[in-house]
Amino acid sequence: MKKTLFITKYFPPMIGGAIRWYEEVYKRYPVGKAFILTQEYNNYQIFDNQYPAPVIRTKEWGEPSIHPKFIDKYKIIYKAAKDIIKSQHIELLHADNAIPSGLVALILSKKFKINYVLYAHGEEIVLYSRFFPEKYVSPYVYKHAKAVIANSSFTVNLLKNIGVKEQNIHLIHPGVDTKHFNPNLDVSRLKIKYNLVDKKIIVTISRLQERKGQDYVIKAMPLVLKEIPNAHYLIVGDGEEKPRLETLVKDLGLKDKVTFVGFVKEEELPYYYNLSDVFILANRITNTNDVEGFGMVFIEANACGKPVIGGKTGGAVDAIIEGETGLFVNPTDEKDIADKIIYLLKDVDKAKEMGEKGRKRAIEEFGWDNIAKKIQVLG
Repeated sequence: MKKTLFITKYFPPMIGGAIRWYEEVYKRYPVGKAFILTQEYNNYQIFDNQYPAPVIRTKEWGEPSIHPKFIDKYKIIYKAAKDIIKSQHIELLHADNAIPSGLVALILSKKFKINYVLYAHGEEIVLYSRFFPEKYVSPYVYKHAKAVIANSSFTVNLLKNIGVKEQNIHLIHPGVDTKHFNPNLDVSRLKIKYNLVDKKIIVTISRLQERKGQDYVIKAMPLVLKEIPNAHYLIVGDGEEKPRLETLVKDLGLKDKVTFVGFVKEEELPYYYNLSDVFILANRITNTNDVEGFGMVFIEANACGKPVIGGKTGGAVDAIIEGETGLFVNPTDEKDIADKIIYLLKDVDKAKEMGEKGRKRAIEEFGWDNIAKKIQVLG
């Protein structure tokens, strides 16, 4: 196995689906085979001291842009990576994104005559296509990688469309810790805390962003409540959409039917999944082409034995098996969303069957050990 330097803007204690992916993969490398270069973040020392691979940090990296105002930051990243390559005899580079990490990796690969492997998540490819010069630079970075890890078939198609050779694209889904995310946890304390005893509970766990679709689930709630008066929608997470979503709840008179939980720590998330009767993320493609690259929350919810509902867009088409582990909805049609929620809340046996099949699939297809092994042999 080659000694690998992973260059990433995003790494714990930051949170997010892709960040968890990175954390799980590189902690499974043999001792001395993986090194992480990333940026400083709140209380990072506590995490770094416990993480099995060395984590080297520089000051905050700035935005994933080639704007001249970030050049000095990128020079610092380049110098730090160069020093690690020399001191640790690095044989392979990994990068979390085309910009800035992938661009730095490309330059270093030419200097040191070593290959680089690049992650692709989907949404960033669409984002780069909207800006100059990123729309020209990012395809060049992807095309010159020895291997590109695509998180979904949706992302595979995006990569093909910008000219990446099919033989260089490797479809590897993110994974889930099925011991951490497991069913049958005691959630009685949460039911009491949020006044959810004897309620039918719909849960979304995600950042509060437009593409995540919490707004259309809120719009669907009056229709759900006509059929299931004791239904309650629990929104877990925080983000820029919160004020708009709170206003929407108020305008629809749903204050007693929708609860905003806010940020929840990683160790608590399985309890919130277990709290649900149905998990939903009505993900959609926004007017700015923001899109869900995969949707690890669907797999986490399935791992907890819960049926899931997702928008039939982006990478979610790989995360859900229609009619088996969950259902798809038109994410901008509140009636369709309501109908699917009502169906699963009423048909308890079908919901249980989907949750059980989802749990089985999570164990068999999304184990982190297997995913890490697939990544370790690339490049």
